[in-house]
Amino acid sequence: MTPQSPRSTTSSRVNHLPVMGLLAACLSGAAFAGGGAPTELSLVPSVTSVAAGGTLHVYLDSTAPAFGAFTGLQATIHFDASHLRLDSVALVPSATNAFDATLASDVDNVAGTLRYAVYSLSSTMTAGTRISDLTFTVLDSTQMCGTADLVSFGDIGPFTTRFSTEAGGVLVPVLHNLPAINLDSVKPVLSGVSADITVPTDAGSTFGAYVSLPEVTASDDCDGARPVTVTGLPAGSIFPIGTTTVTYSAIDTSGNEVSDSVDVTVEAHQLMDITITMPGHMQNVTQREIRLTGTGITPIYFLVDIDPNGATSGSGVAYAVEVPVRASYSCMSAKDPAHTLTDTIHSFGTSGTRYTASFTLEQGDSSDDDLIDIYDFSLWAFDRGNTDPVLNYSRSNFDGNDVINNADFTCISINFFHIGDSACGSLANPGMPQSKVSVKELRRKGLGHLAMADANRDGWVDAKDIQIYMQGGGSNPATPAAPAKAERPNW
Repeated sequence: MTPQSPRSTTSSRVNHLPVMGLLAACLSGAAFAGGGAPTELSLVPSVTSVAAGGTLHVYLDSTAPAFGAFTGLQATIHFDASHLRLDSVALVPSATNAFDATLASDVDNVAGTLRYAVYSLSSTMTAGTRISDLTFTVLDSTQMCGTADLVSFGDIGPFTTRFSTEAGGVLVPVLHNLPAINLDSVKPVLSGVSADITVPTDAGSTFGAYVSLPEVTASDDCDGARPVTVTGLPAGSIFPIGTTTVTYSAIDTSGNEVSDSVDVTVEAHQLMDITITMPGHMQNVTQREIRLTGTGITPIYFLVDIDPNGATSGSGVAYAVEVPVRASYSCMSAKDPAHTLTDTIHSFGTSGTRYTASFTLEQGDSSDDDLIDIYDFSLWAFDRGNTDPVLNYSRSNFDGNDVINNADFTCISINFFHIGDSACGSLANPGMPQSKVSVKELRRKGLGHLAMADANRDGWVDAKDIQIYMQGGGSNPATPAAPAKAERPNW
């Protein structure tokens, strides 16, 4: 029978048993005896970990013989056919590998066996070398960590692994099966990846915000701890305004890769904690709506709960009020449109990543004109006589209880003729407080319903009417109030 050409590769199920029998006859002489170190054959993996569908090369390596020379090799090898498919067997050309022809190759991918014979056409092997390359495909995703002997030497029927020698003898080498490797198709697991984060811009910054992300680790069933690669994380963890995606990835020695990401969104606003103080006796907790203004700022409205602090004032803090992004603030105005004058401040602090501000708002301005005068008295008189339910935040209910009465008028009387601060960037003066107003003027302004404040019916709302109310004579008139429509002026 003519042997195969040098360096040939045979895969699948090929039957060369007659040739194998010929080699067996050639190797049937007496075992070669000699001194020195034993000759060894080893099955050496190309990698220590491989995933499903991956390629595993198993090399047939020989140590140097201490005596004589070899002319042929017969190898009988078993492999785990449930996880590995042997695709090809090929000689490895090298200066030290004298085996240059394949005599026979019989692969059985059902039984998981290889019967393999090679020989030398021109020379004899006298040094250790890599003889052959067995190429396997990993078939499934079974997780097998540190499994040994997936490929091993073993008899197949009458055939065994052995060398033929130049002197016509037979030598059985010391055999080393495939060491422990991983058939690993499971990705590593990432731990510590944060949920998406949304934060405001830091106070004092126009760029973005510092965000401290938790440490992310990776572990693999077979490889244990794995290094984590992070992309998208800005230097110093200073995230710009907008959305930044930070990606974490890890890969095991089999090439299984896992990745996860977190979106860090820095919103285009900053936060301010604002303390509001309202001088005067507050009887109950009352919720007030505050209007915040400043240069280049569209009015911002927020709610704050004012708690009684005894007989002197009430106060509360509105946390995390959203304000435009500024490197610093130099002016801002606050006002309760239904109760107070404007207070303008020029000093701001910071607490952590937020600005802080404090305003003191004098009560008594119900008309939102930044003056406490006869118009506010007229509104108070109307609200006092109104049959609508009184809520603790109702206009003219300055002390925060469930009734509008003379106790609320105290805020008007003690602050009478007070003027609010000019708002930031505003050059307009609210004018001067008025001590009296005619009923005709009220009607011309569409405020005829406030004529009920004219207690003495003299056509004027003035100090006399205030005196009447303060003396308890301010019961609501029995006659209907003038309609709340504007009249043509009577010059």
